[in-house]
Amino acid sequence: MNKIKKRLGLILAACATSSCATSYSTDNAFIASVIINNPSSFSREDSLHYFSYNTLGVESTSALVVNHQDKIQPTQAVDIDGDGALDGIVNVLSLPESGSVDLKVFSVGQIPEFKSRTQAEISHKVGGKWVPHTR
Repeated sequence: MNKIKKRLGLILAACATSSCATSYSTDNAFIASVIINNPSSFSREDSLHYFSYNTLGVESTSALVVNHQDKIQPTQAVDIDGDGALDGIVNVLSLPESGSVDLKVFSVGQIPEFKSRTQAEISHKVGGKWVPHTR
């Protein structure tokens, strides 16, 4: 059991986004509880946690969110193996030094919109100058 917790701690590295979190609703169906430990003597900021649908025992069509301290954290469904089918969810959360976080996974009717943390823009270099993409 201890090995599993350590592996989960390594696999499920998390990140702090509490400013993006939305309120928790008791209407959500509880799926799982996960405790993630950080044995390091330093905090782990903006670490990614992955939860597979298979491990959670739900269908890939399930809309899931992660709850931490009664706040729904930014969560996104992902295709890890690139086969075109969603495999699980990812979440970003910070782990305190030599501490742990207690997360709850819930099934919701619809995943709420979260503030975007990234932005991408396509440009091409033509004749030594950057030009915007034509689309």
